[in-house]
Amino acid sequence: MRKTLFLHIGHFKTGTTAIQVFCERNRAALALRGLNYAEFKLWHSKHSCFAFSIYRAVGVKTLLHGFAQDTPPEEFWETLFKEVRESRQPATLISSEEFIRMGAFPEAVARLRRILARAPDIDVRVIVYLREPADHLRSWFNQLVKMGQKVPDYNRAVQDAMEVVHVDYASALAPWIDLVGKDRVRVRPYIPPADDGRPLIVDFLRAVGLRSPWLGLRFPAKDPNPRLDARAEELRRVMQNAGIPRDPIRNTLARAKAHFARELADRPEPDMRRAADRIRQGLERLEAEQLPDCGIDFDRFRTHLLEPEAPEAAERELLLGFLLQELHFLRDMHGKQIRELERRLKKLEQPLEAAQGSETDGA
Repeated sequence: MRKTLFLHIGHFKTGTTAIQVFCERNRAALALRGLNYAEFKLWHSKHSCFAFSIYRAVGVKTLLHGFAQDTPPEEFWETLFKEVRESRQPATLISSEEFIRMGAFPEAVARLRRILARAPDIDVRVIVYLREPADHLRSWFNQLVKMGQKVPDYNRAVQDAMEVVHVDYASALAPWIDLVGKDRVRVRPYIPPADDGRPLIVDFLRAVGLRSPWLGLRFPAKDPNPRLDARAEELRRVMQNAGIPRDPIRNTLARAKAHFARELADRPEPDMRRAADRIRQGLERLEAEQLPDCGIDFDRFRTHLLEPEAPEAAERELLLGFLLQELHFLRDMHGKQIRELERRLKKLEQPLEAAQGSETDGA
């Protein structure tokens, strides 16, 4: 029987971690349904070794997350092919969002092409999820900051720091279409996670050919890769770029989180429509007065009733408040330290002054 190898290639920030954690926790239940979640080189619920080994072999040095094995990728893949062939299940699955990076490295694609040519008896199929571009780019920027990467501001990061696969989906998928064929690449839209990520995972299970019932499967209780709080994103990025050590960053972010919670506690979102209605009604009453000397163009005024502050501006003000609080905190702390040092110094000086006074009296 011809075996199938599914490659779940990402994209980044499309629920890949949730899918991977689910598949590892449900390996036995999935095997009963005919799907083997490959055991070889399964690390942190994913199979990134198969991508990293190729990147390292062709000279890629960025974003390898500590991967330092010199084993040729062909050895890893041959062991995988062996597991596929010997598995009792008709289909095997490996998953890593790192695969999507192939579109940025033609040499890696060429190396993978030669590797796949070694297994003509295995039907290789690809599954990929894509997120709306603006949403994806923001989420990936957040992830880069969360990982501790030194990145420029968002605009420059999109333009200069992100690999092409993040801004050009066609480039991301082109090598896979070429490697396995259009009919073997399944592209699915990203489904925002519910509390347990179930809709996305169910969609994925159907993409690999499994159908309900889902009895016996354990769905995650929470997001295994939560997004960094957007309010702390810029603060953390700037501190990381400034070379501040990890512990002070962590402590500062903890204080920031507490500050934001205090500032936003019991603060309902203002209803700007009420203010706009009040302005409109006031203009109508004033216009009804028909003042003899009034040069106001009421129609023009009504087209510009109210310009609410952009959410980004409110977030900046919240962050500014925290930074001012931090400045006061540091100034107060340093002031206490200086006063304590002055107290100790004075205490040390007292015996010396007393001794000097005794010598003067004796003279």
